[in-house]
Amino acid sequence: DRMIFGSVSGGCVEGAVIEASMELMVHGGMKRLDFGVSDAEAWEVGLSCGGDISIWLVTFSDGFFEKSLLFASVNAVQQRDKVALKFDLETGQVQKLQTDKETSCLKGHEFTLVKDPRPQLILIGAVHISQHLAPMAMQCDFDVTIIDPREIFANQQRFSSVKLVNAWPDEVLIDMTLDSRTSLVTLTHDPKIDDSALLFCLCRPLFYFACLGSRKTHEARVSRLLELGIPQSS
Repeated sequence: DRMIFGSVSGGCVEGAVIEASMELMVHGGMKRLDFGVSDAEAWEVGLSCGGDISIWLVTFSDGFFEKSLLFASVNAVQQRDKVALKFDLETGQVQKLQTDKETSCLKGHEFTLVKDPRPQLILIGAVHISQHLAPMAMQCDFDVTIIDPREIFANQQRFSSVKLVNAWPDEVLIDMTLDSRTSLVTLTHDPKIDDSALLFCLCRPLFYFACLGSRKTHEARVSRLLELGIPQSS
């Protein structure tokens, strides 16, 4: 549909890449583009900041990057699964690999792309702090979800571009993937809401927890969690 997302160079060679991509959309196949700064072409496409860039384009079609593989990869990303794809830069073949590979790498004419789940931030409380924290986290490529059962706070008028769930935290978290790339921030000051999220998440492998409140508020929070059987080491 000719919509453009992201960048391959911060703006230097976008025009040339888009033009070549449009041609492939018509004729199919694959193409490698190499840009440097040693000749006039570099200035023509705007690569004046030094270095070299190689960009490989491949079409979604039978025999190359099959659409079924693309959709399967997208679905895996949405399910917060790790994805590994191997691209043969000579033949254009793309295949899915087992996800035991740790990082992306280029070896000879084979490029392995490893895509980890996006970091996830769960905000408990659709409060004014969330109105600022959510867009900041999204700009840093976090997958952000705001959970708050109070409809007067959790509504699209206050959060038009954020994933918003108007329900109790434990009702929502049970269906979410809470992995080692997930963080939780509680912001409501209401133990009925914040504690339900903490009780559910403290036994999961989240990499970060934060709870808003004064020292007195936090001491009361710790006491409640200890009474509920959460060990202090958590």
